[in-house]
Amino acid sequence: MDRAATVAALSHVELFRGVGDVTLGHVADISSEWSIPLGQHVYFAGDLATEFYVVVTGRVRAFIPGYGEEMTVTIVEPGQLFGEMALLDGGPRAATAIAIEPTVLLEVDRARWLTLASEDPALTHRVLAALGASVRTYASHIVDFQFLDLEIPDVPPPPISDTA
Repeated sequence: MDRAATVAALSHVELFRGVGDVTLGHVADISSEWSIPLGQHVYFAGDLATEFYVVVTGRVRAFIPGYGEEMTVTIVEPGQLFGEMALLDGGPRAATAIAIEPTVLLEVDRARWLTLASEDPALTHRVLAALGASVRTYASHIVDFQFLDLEIPDVPPPPISDTA
């Protein structure tokens, strides 16, 4: 995929919606394309998180392996990112990710990303918001897995009307 196609793919990712082409070009410059066949692992639980990914085509399943069972965390579709918790600390992966159909990914190296984000405060703000949304989603999954009838509200909450 050439740079223009990479920029176009990135423009469909929620994290990058509304970001200018110059910034998207910088992200494209630090991205690597990776084609993976059905059934190939992207990473394993416990691997050090040194990058995050954007799905261009195909789908990836993130799951927590267990003894004889697996718990699906999410199915990642085109235009979505995953492995983004690597942006926080580069620690070990909590889940395993595997292609569930032939998939093309953009891989973004954490160290290069942190350098780019430190030069662009607006991009840094977007990353913090995306990470917050991810944590909220994972917390919601945990609640679901515990079979509790609790609902974690979306953020930001709907605006409060002054007319009552």
